[in-house]
Amino acid sequence: MSSGHPFSDGARPQLTAEQQRLASASRQPRLAGVLSTAPVTLGPFERFISRPYFAELDGLRAISILLVISFHLRDQRWRLLAGDKGVTIFFVISGFLITSLAIREERKTGRLDLKSFLLRRAFRLLPIYYVVLGAYAVAILTLQPAKAPGLLHALPYLAFYFQEYPHYAGWTYPLYQTWSLGIEEKFYLLWPLLAFRVALPFSRLRLTLSACALFGICALSPIGLLVFPYFHILVGCALAFLSHEPVWFERLRKLTSGHRCWVWIAGFLLVHLTGDQMPSLSLGYPVLIGMVIASSVIEERGILRWLSSSALAYLGTLSYGIYLVHLAGISAAERLFSSSPDSLARSPRSRPPAVVRLGSLSC
Repeated sequence: MSSGHPFSDGARPQLTAEQQRLASASRQPRLAGVLSTAPVTLGPFERFISRPYFAELDGLRAISILLVISFHLRDQRWRLLAGDKGVTIFFVISGFLITSLAIREERKTGRLDLKSFLLRRAFRLLPIYYVVLGAYAVAILTLQPAKAPGLLHALPYLAFYFQEYPHYAGWTYPLYQTWSLGIEEKFYLLWPLLAFRVALPFSRLRLTLSACALFGICALSPIGLLVFPYFHILVGCALAFLSHEPVWFERLRKLTSGHRCWVWIAGFLLVHLTGDQMPSLSLGYPVLIGMVIASSVIEERGILRWLSSSALAYLGTLSYGIYLVHLAGISAAERLFSSSPDSLARSPRSRPPAVVRLGSLSC
């Protein structure tokens, strides 16, 4: 026999349709508030792999292009900045970025679309390069016809991205600074194919480290001039593979966080500024660049967060175009402000043309 109390039999009271609607409406704001304010916490590794853009790397690019420009200025005092090593920084950044993009596309889609990947690189790099090459050719042929033989001699190499060969041979020719683009284009063509189609996933890091060792050893041989820049790029590739694995990411984070970051910065500056006097340290220079990169992208709010400032990052986005035209800009400035300006085809070296130091290549 029921006592008449609505909860005496353990059942919930039966509400009318209007009462249910009002009750639901009264609960909904509170539920929405709970859902909207609930924090979603990502760990350091998850934050890293979810970042679509590393502004810090554009900041490093900005520093690199400023170093390169300083190296090509007439005033020899700028040489104290060792601006010729700015190209090495570009190489390490390229290896890290290209490999990171390939890793993330493969993890997202299950396979790297090699054709699309290469086309994106081509459309980003080739149009502006050929526009600048054409402008240089017109300027030389119309304004400085005496320099035309040097241009025509180097033109096949410039047109088909073998710019490094006349550079190593010591020729004087327009756009000599594009020797590094010949290196990078060959890397763009071969590396994604080797690392993401030929090599098995578990062997990629071994492949990269083995290639680093091979090219590092080859730097001591007569062919070192041609292959040593690939060592710099491969250091960036190895960093990309390591940083995209949770265990290695955590190890890198411990090595580069807090005060440890200062150790890598100090080591980088020491070798950057004195490496010419200590050639034995030159092999470690790209590794130190890699650790500076790791310090900047792994610790978003770390010591190097100033690299992501809007001004530096914006300059970094323009670095490729600046790299192509900065010699023309320097030459134009010298024509305006100097009584004896050099030409567009100004020689890059004051030392014997084929000499390339172990630690850095002349810009």
